[in-house]
Amino acid sequence: MFYQEFLPAETLFYSVVLASASRREGDPRAAAQVLAYLQENLERAGVLQIGGDETTGKGICLARLFQGKGN
Repeated sequence: MFYQEFLPAETLFYSVVLASASRREGDPRAAAQVLAYLQENLERAGVLQIGGDETTGKGICLARLFQGKGN
């Protein structure tokens, strides 16, 4: 047995996204390239699936990245 909890469809989450250089062997991408890859794929797909119930359609959400003003 296990416990599941679902949030209302209108729930909004926000977070800060940080990146570092890739640690995958043979993948020399810098942090900026990792973020660019994430942004490109989120724009193409439009949605992100979080959690383990992808076969039931749970955990699908819209994700957007906004760049803040920085140095």
